[in-house]
Amino acid sequence: MGEKAKKKKTKGFHLKATISVLLASSCIAVCGCAGAPAGNEKDTAAESTETTPSSSAQKTETATTENKGKDTGESGKEREEMVRVGDVQLSVKEAGTGPDLILIHGRTLSKESMDTIFNYYKENYHVISYDVRGHGETISPGGRCTMDDLSDDLVGLIKEKNLYKPAIIGFSMGSYIGLRTAERYPDLLSGLVLIGTRGKGNVNTYFEDDEVSYAMDTFDNMTDAAKVDIPALVISGEYDNINPAEEGRKVADILPDSEFLIVPDVGHSAHTWNLSLFCWKTDTFLKELKRR
Repeated sequence: MGEKAKKKKTKGFHLKATISVLLASSCIAVCGCAGAPAGNEKDTAAESTETTPSSSAQKTETATTENKGKDTGESGKEREEMVRVGDVQLSVKEAGTGPDLILIHGRTLSKESMDTIFNYYKENYHVISYDVRGHGETISPGGRCTMDDLSDDLVGLIKEKNLYKPAIIGFSMGSYIGLRTAERYPDLLSGLVLIGTRGKGNVNTYFEDDEVSYAMDTFDNMTDAAKVDIPALVISGEYDNINPAEEGRKVADILPDSEFLIVPDVGHSAHTWNLSLFCWKTDTFLKELKRR
């Protein structure tokens, strides 16, 4: 993709309310997601009050076979395990066969918050969801951690599970982890779906102090974002009071190959409150990744 084309795509697109309502109505039949109504969503003081599904998928290749991801056995059958990465034991759930796709939840949530997206994509992808350290059933040493520590956990998981260029679907905190990993390891991932994101820290206003507080307060994903050379879909809610849409636009603008979508009339959990629109747009994005 040439420099001029990249620049144009980085600006992405902003679907107005009338257009997206029509798309949301029609795409239920396409993506099979019923979703929550796209009415006004009021952001709460913590992500834990929101039901947040999230997922990610990507093209898998071997030297002889294209688009053949990890086969976990019976298609669609779920299994859970603890995966040791350094001094952390990650609680991991996986299912499905096909390109590898990793879902990363938001702060104060767990991998179960991504179940709606997990169950949808496991029909066509090898989907993995895990509890970030300090959350869910993951066992970690505690104490202060950085965004690079959280990124290292993701990298370790990818290596332990022998995944090939997975795509990431990350919500809020999960989006920060996904983008930071793409910055540090340019060839590790195939694509990013970043929901309710921002480029820099200082998001502790809404949360009590916990294991990830330091990481959330100090991370900087803007300095190296221009080096990320994989496709990204950035999604923001029009009325997001935690990470306002302008924060998502800043991230999309600096990424070389990105699209930006504002979901009208919703807050932080744009993928939850307009699930049908989310599925439609994310399906399109993931299918384009397969063709690359």
